[in-house]
Amino acid sequence: MCSVVLLVSALLQFTLLTQGQSISPLTTPHPIQATNSTVVITATATLSSSAILNNETWILSWKLNKTQVAQVGYAPYPIVSRLDEGFNRITVSAASSSASSFTTQLTIAQLKAEEDGYEVQLYGAGVEKQSLNLTIKNCNVSLSNGVIVDATSRIFNSPGTFACSNRGDLFYSNSTMLTSSDTTCLESAEWSGQDNLQCWTAPNVTLNSSSIEGNKLTVIEGNDLNLTCNYDNVVPAGNNSRFYISGENLRRARTNKLSKGNQFILSSLQRSDNNKVVSCQAVTPYTDVYPTSGKSSEYELDVLYFAKQNTAPTFLWYTNQTGKSNVVFRSNPNSVFVSLTKHGQPVANDESMTINSNPDDKQTFVFSRTQVTSSDNGTYTLTVQSSNKDIFPDNVQIIFHIIVADEPPPTPGLSLGAIIGISCGGAVVIICVAVCVICKWRRGSKKKSKGISFCVHYTLV
Repeated sequence: MCSVVLLVSALLQFTLLTQGQSISPLTTPHPIQATNSTVVITATATLSSSAILNNETWILSWKLNKTQVAQVGYAPYPIVSRLDEGFNRITVSAASSSASSFTTQLTIAQLKAEEDGYEVQLYGAGVEKQSLNLTIKNCNVSLSNGVIVDATSRIFNSPGTFACSNRGDLFYSNSTMLTSSDTTCLESAEWSGQDNLQCWTAPNVTLNSSSIEGNKLTVIEGNDLNLTCNYDNVVPAGNNSRFYISGENLRRARTNKLSKGNQFILSSLQRSDNNKVVSCQAVTPYTDVYPTSGKSSEYELDVLYFAKQNTAPTFLWYTNQTGKSNVVFRSNPNSVFVSLTKHGQPVANDESMTINSNPDDKQTFVFSRTQVTSSDNGTYTLTVQSSNKDIFPDNVQIIFHIIVADEPPPTPGLSLGAIIGISCGGAVVIICVAVCVICKWRRGSKKKSKGISFCVHYTLV
């Protein structure tokens, strides 16, 4: 009976001494440790007021994978005790952090891959045991956002080089370009500088429209053209598109920025818009850095229109000479010859009846006479039709006028009398200059003549 009382009394005393004592959870600087790195595991032990007042000794034990490796105690100051000489990669420490607590650390150097998953424990009498499992990894060479690392080794402190798996360019998410691709495997099993690193690429951009035919955007004059800019392979993401339309005289703004996927409408296209070039571009941080990237293929506007029914200029011909006049008009697609009449009657042509095509949709019909007569005077009607009658089924008449004059006006020039007068005057000037030169020579001669010297003087009027 006395022994039972003594046991109960001891248990009560132990409970009073340990009441209020605790161990904080174990912590490491990083959740994952690199192979061959050093990890420091930290905990804080808090003593009870009774243990402090009574200077009680409190012993805590460190275990690694269920093997005790060290002890720390409070008696009343922290002490360190090593249990096994075989743990040469492990050190332990303890130091007071306050009047009622102390901090202890277990340091393991040169972590091995096979130690991945090892349990570390810290426990003592009367307190809840604290533990954690080590996570030991090699640095990963395949990162997110297309970033890879070229390295011969993946353990702690190994050098490496950043690269892109998709041949992109290395940027940080804040649009800062990576200045150096060199990196090192850190204790955290991460590569230095890998945070927020991304591989940026030029987007694959496609200009879509139901009017695309080959490399052309075909539309009938006066109609609208709907365009959509689509793109993928975008890192970082983009949400806008920009449309480009060439030509200084275009009636719209030449660049337009819209939300991605929205339609851009070219309204009421005219023949003056024909052959202008249209393209679009993805608006992303990458294209902001490289403005010429992320563009679609270029398409040429093919505005279909027919020749206008109008009156061509009046041509002036002269009798008994050759007469030739070019009747010029525009058409897309080309127009073909139907008929040539004068006052409703068919007219022959000394040239071919073929309509010649030139750049910029310009077409020319040449009307000529080898020898013009007065009967060529009059009003002519050239009738043409479109080579695409499905779109432009109606013919168009182009009216031009020929005025025949009797003879061409004289070429401005000098009369025969004027020509003779000028020739005679020139001869007189030459003679006068020669006489003056002779007289000057004679006056300067050192040999004096006995006779009276004279010189003839001419006055030019």
